[in-house]
Amino acid sequence: SVLSIPGVGIVGAQLLYPDGTIQHAGVLASGQNGPEHLYYRVRDGERGIHDDLLLIRNVAAVTGACLLISSKLFWSLGALPESLAVAYNDIALCFAATSIDQRVVVTPHARLYHYESVTRGPDDLNRRRRLRQDREARLLTALYPNLLQDDPYFNPNYARHRNYLF
Repeated sequence: SVLSIPGVGIVGAQLLYPDGTIQHAGVLASGQNGPEHLYYRVRDGERGIHDDLLLIRNVAAVTGACLLISSKLFWSLGALPESLAVAYNDIALCFAATSIDQRVVVTPHARLYHYESVTRGPDDLNRRRRLRQDREARLLTALYPNLLQDDPYFNPNYARHRNYLF
């Protein structure tokens, strides 16, 4: 398994919406609006820039909706931070792993359908949820300012490519 590769601490899957578009193929840490999903809403089957949707590749973070981590590493990192109750706790976990030189990768070999936020609904339609998300975003920024300013795994030249981000 990918998790058995030395230096790999967390492995994420490619997640698809039921309509056949990508919901998640890794996370860009330094997006315009904070962490953002790579290849968001790109049609399944596209290859990505330099075929990277076909490759196991380093990313700043993966979504906690489906990730693989050893229990030993999970607990040594302090688990999911309770201060980030809903949003960004998975991102913080990945950043914590990176801070101790454990790589975070996404693999195209694990592909699942994901009904994002189907049980709780979107955060942007509810004032209380928006305020909580904003508070958690500020806390994540305070905890990991460098990673949120400069994602080490993202080539900024790709930002101009139409199908790389959101």
